[in-house]
Amino acid sequence: MRRRSPGAGGGAIILTLFARVVFVFLMLPVMVVFPISVSSAAYLQFPPPGFSWQ
Repeated sequence: MRRRSPGAGGGAIILTLFARVVFVFLMLPVMVVFPISVSSAAYLQFPPPGFSWQ
């Protein structure tokens, strides 16, 4: 008979999934704002016309 390790139940899987969803939700704005900030255009364009640190 195998023993279950602590935290290896369904609750740990749900918690991990929830943490990943929250992480993606919080990182999404960064992934949108960063390309806009280094683009030389006034708004987001694809492909970017050039890069600028201004």
